[in-house]
Amino acid sequence: MKKIILITSAIFIATQLFSQVITVNVDEVKTFKHIGAINPLDVIEDYHFVESYETECEYILDLDKKTIALYFDNSLISKLNIQSIENNIENVYAIYLNDTSTDGTKIKTCYFIDLNKKLFYFSWYDNNADVVALQTHTKYNMHVK
Repeated sequence: MKKIILITSAIFIATQLFSQVITVNVDEVKTFKHIGAINPLDVIEDYHFVESYETECEYILDLDKKTIALYFDNSLISKLNIQSIENNIENVYAIYLNDTSTDGTKIKTCYFIDLNKKLFYFSWYDNNADVVALQTHTKYNMHVK
């Protein structure tokens, strides 16, 4: 009986240690855009357009269930399935998915998260417009469960 309790406890603790849900509450955004294909992280240095605005949104990234949910005013706007997650450096993630714009255009998107530095970036590439965008979040709170 003790073995069963110990094994059950060990499994429960292990799943809790490796499960991650990242919640990001965003208040201010800065979006950099580059015409033509380029590495999304290079857009911040080589951009053609930039815009800033205030917002109130929340991202919930569930790395176990492989989903990303976006909320505005506590209402679910979209919930997308994560295509793949890269984690080459401890606590640094590149999360890839395919999204659809409001006009139905397929868009390749990526979320970059660095839990060590508490950075959260969102990028996308629009094939039709041939534009790469990188969205930095200048005012936000990040929580990890």
